[in-house]
Amino acid sequence: MLNPSGKYLIYLRKSRADQEAESHSEGETLARHEHILLNLAKHLSISIRACYREIVSGESIAARPQMTRLLSEVEQGCWDGVLVMEVERLARGDTIDQGIVAQAFKYSDTLIITPSKIYDPQNEFDEEYFEFGLFMSRREYKTINRRLQRGRLQSAREGKYTGNVAPYGYERIKLVGEKGFSLTPLPSQETVVRQIYTWFVYGDADGSPMGITKIRHKLNSLQIPSPKGSVWTDSTVHGILLNPVYNGKIRCKYRPVVKGTSSGAVKTSRPRSENQTLYPGLHPALIPDNLFQAASARFLQKEKRPVPARYTVCNPLSGLVICERCHGKMERRPIQKGNDMLICTTSGCPTVGSALYLVEEQVLEALHEIVEAQLNLASASPHLPEDSLSVKEALLSEAKSRLTELVIKQNRLYDLLEDGIYTPEIFMERSGKLSEEKKKAETACQEAELLVTMEKQQLEKRDSFLPKTQHLLQNYSQLDNQEKNRILKELLDHISYRKDTRNKKGAGHIASFSLHLYPKVLS
Repeated sequence: MLNPSGKYLIYLRKSRADQEAESHSEGETLARHEHILLNLAKHLSISIRACYREIVSGESIAARPQMTRLLSEVEQGCWDGVLVMEVERLARGDTIDQGIVAQAFKYSDTLIITPSKIYDPQNEFDEEYFEFGLFMSRREYKTINRRLQRGRLQSAREGKYTGNVAPYGYERIKLVGEKGFSLTPLPSQETVVRQIYTWFVYGDADGSPMGITKIRHKLNSLQIPSPKGSVWTDSTVHGILLNPVYNGKIRCKYRPVVKGTSSGAVKTSRPRSENQTLYPGLHPALIPDNLFQAASARFLQKEKRPVPARYTVCNPLSGLVICERCHGKMERRPIQKGNDMLICTTSGCPTVGSALYLVEEQVLEALHEIVEAQLNLASASPHLPEDSLSVKEALLSEAKSRLTELVIKQNRLYDLLEDGIYTPEIFMERSGKLSEEKKKAETACQEAELLVTMEKQQLEKRDSFLPKTQHLLQNYSQLDNQEKNRILKELLDHISYRKDTRNKKGAGHIASFSLHLYPKVLS
């Protein structure tokens, strides 16, 4: 729960009972509380970055400047936790103020640390401590929010447009003599909307089908401004084709607001929901019902099914050979009277194809050369991989030692504070710097551990590469194409292919091609 390298602060405030019991000086209670909370921080091995002292006593958050400052920073995710004597020191005031405090800590996932308990706002049992004080304010808020939602829903049922921004093709207008808004078509845009639906359902003028991407290219080539005044995107076209507002409908609960936290700050998102509700709208429809339903039906069509399992792989190099010029994958082309060819299918690419069996033979020859080279390298430098692992393990050991040293230094800081050698201000300054160093040391440890893990995995792959390759070469003729392809993909990342000259017909001359293999563990 606690992050040793996190950012923590102390919040001190006198309660009314403290003021009545205190008769010596204004700061005595705060000093006693500060001492208790510093000892608590030492016990929990956390670093204190700041201390906010509330000298004034106010019934509301607005009357407490340090509390206002604290809440602002908590909402921005500046702190991992706040140390306080009691939770009531934070949630002072009426129920609305208590709700603001609880919400700030909950959404930012900031801990409340007291001498008796650590409160996690995300824990439902800890949250119950706030329930009674927040009950009235929450009930009031929910009542108001419920009325607003009922009002929006009722407006939608009456056919009114409840959005703030009109969709492309429409303009938002105020209804005369009643509350609410509706939509009116924009002549400059409604034609574009109709054209998008026509293209998507019936295709281009020559009858060729048009998908979302082709429609986007067509709109941009015609230099038609998008809803945002820039170029069209696939998502924009997709949104228009799925929006029932063009069919004269008003939809509700399509993109509900979902709250969450990111980097300590409250974030809201509006994901698409399948539980939308449609109501007849007051605005005129741009797309007739039959055309809109035809467009929706295209989205519901099943995707192209994968190749059935009964079909076997015919190309042992399937998915491995890459054209060096266009970087597209080479494919097998069956030839009825002759050898199957391996060709580049990219339109306009000048790469010349070759007989599949010739490419396959050269791949096997290249694998033989790799095996011989690795065997020679292992004989010349038998301990090279282990030496590399030793270096990385030494770096990890050094990083762990540095982290241990910083933890010891942090404990000494508390001793110097207790002995009066460090003032609280100097202690917090040194503690902050030490915390930054600890964070860097922890990152260095994590990176070193990752390097060691990756090196060990690489060694395991290297140890298995030669046996797998030798097994493949020895038994290649006995394996089927699917098994050949599976093993080759385990060994190779890809194969680069290039051929610029065509074979000479009638002369029996076969132009050469070049291959370059990229093993997964050797590249």
